[in-house]
Amino acid sequence: MRTTASVLSMMVAASGASAAFAQQKIHYTYLWHLEQPVYWPERQTAGADRYERAWETIVRLDAGGTRPQDNLRAIFGLDDRVAAYQWRVRDSINSIRWTPEGGAQVSYSGGLIENVMSLGAANQLGYSPNWMNPKREARQWLTNTPSNNRPRLDIVQFSFHHALLPLLEESTIRKELQLYRRIYGDAWGNSPAQQSRGLFPSEMAFSMRLIPILASEGIGWSIVSAEKISRAQVGYPVIYGSGGINCEAPNRADQLNPASTFYYRRQIDRGVSPAESPFSLVPRRAKYIDPNTGVASEIIVIPASQSISWRDG
Repeated sequence: MRTTASVLSMMVAASGASAAFAQQKIHYTYLWHLEQPVYWPERQTAGADRYERAWETIVRLDAGGTRPQDNLRAIFGLDDRVAAYQWRVRDSINSIRWTPEGGAQVSYSGGLIENVMSLGAANQLGYSPNWMNPKREARQWLTNTPSNNRPRLDIVQFSFHHALLPLLEESTIRKELQLYRRIYGDAWGNSPAQQSRGLFPSEMAFSMRLIPILASEGIGWSIVSAEKISRAQVGYPVIYGSGGINCEAPNRADQLNPASTFYYRRQIDRGVSPAESPFSLVPRRAKYIDPNTGVASEIIVIPASQSISWRDG
């Protein structure tokens, strides 16, 4: 519900002896997760035949409505959100444009897009009809490296309604992704012509069974929790309570990743202390093989440091 951030630690895989490892560089990127839901999905009393967005709900509440009980003026009118939802991301990226690869990712849910569209069209709470232009501008800025020129602002794909994808059936997963692709151009423009092929799954909820669906919907990579990769390593150190986990231990049948001799553990204010290994912080290809057909599908998984992300966000 609030503006949060994730640090994605991406270590370049090393090969050869330890001296070669010392030559490797560590790359990382930063992701802003921006989301506000549709607070009252009742049909609009006037205008389009669709559910209410933020401004329509506010107008109805001002006229005596009682639901929802959330104060939408305070939620959307907060200075930090007014800035982050419009221009602050662009300004932050602009401050690091002197670097060859400087940039960031943003996830911006479909519900938030629709809410801000309604506020911007009405010139309310600090939003303008041109609310999307700063992010469109930052999408035009390209990195400057010998190997590629990529948008410095990558607005990644997202499940339109912040759906927890592993809990949905396939047809609903596809519709959530297709809805977001449909609104993508309206919000962020069609230039650069290619929409992002990355996905930030809501709450970093991920399942291997998503891989063939994501691949067929044009998703090339997805952010995943590095801690979940670590839990699938042989010998993952299970500690219960605030110094470790407050959930079930890993299923040993899932622990197919190689063992690590070092785990970084850090306590966060959710009452747990995620543990992550160097292995878990390296981007990798993840494959799913359909047990009925034998057909293999794969995408790249980009690990997000669970503890550092939470503390930084």
